[in-house]
Amino acid sequence: MAKNILITGGAGFGNPLIFACQGIPWIQANLILTNKDDGGQISTWQEHLKSKGIWVSEPVPMFPFPGSRLYQQTFSAPPR
Repeated sequence: MAKNILITGGAGFGNPLIFACQGIPWIQANLILTNKDDGGQISTWQEHLKSKGIWVSEPVPMFPFPGSRLYQQTFSAPPR
């Protein structure tokens, strides 16, 4: 079955995800943790999305891909 869904911006990032739930049976929101994140704000956002039937992950740090600045900062050497 084909679904044509247009997701547009709105007040808050969760709105397009909530809109998508109207035509897509399962929606997942993955969170990338940064050192500037507010834990309370994340929890509020997660609970709001969960109340709308969206599966929300716990925040995880960005993976340091080989060749990236984060990789060099983490492992002190570029990959060989």
